[in-house]
Parts: sequence; structure tokens; C-alpha cells
Amino acid sequence: MRSMETLIDANRAISEDMPKGFLKRYHWLAAGKLLLHASETGLDADIKRATDELLNAVQREGWMDRGLSTPVLLRSSAG
Repeated sequence: MRSMETLIDANRAISEDMPKGFLKRYHWLAAGKLLLHASETGLDADIKRATDELLNAVQREGWMDRGLSTPVLLRSSAG
């Protein structure tokens, strides 16, 4: 999966890099919805909530157990 530094990066990672079946899983759907909302508002609180949900989805897949580095709060691509 690509590096994710902005909301657009995260959105593209979910929509373009993951197998389509993953998007049917609740945790990925929730993360995608919050990423879209955060990209529309650009509010720090919405970005944090989207980041937290993205981390939740990654953890639910067990990907945090593979020695990945600690993720950084995503920043708005507009700011």
C-alpha cells in the first residue's frame, strides 16, 4: 500500500490499492466515509477522527503486527 501523508493519499490507498472486497468490510467503509468527510471539512477534529478510524481498520486486519512504523496524523491536502 502506498505511503499516506494526506487525506487524498489515504483515500486513494483505500479506493485504488486494496482489493475491492475489502471495501465491503465495515471498518474500511467507515474509514472511507470519515476520510471523505474530513476532506470536505478540513477540520482538525474530523481529520483526527478519520485517522483514528483508518488506524482501527489497519489494526483489525492485523497489519500493525507486521512491524510497521507508527502512523502520523494525516494532514489536509488543502493546508
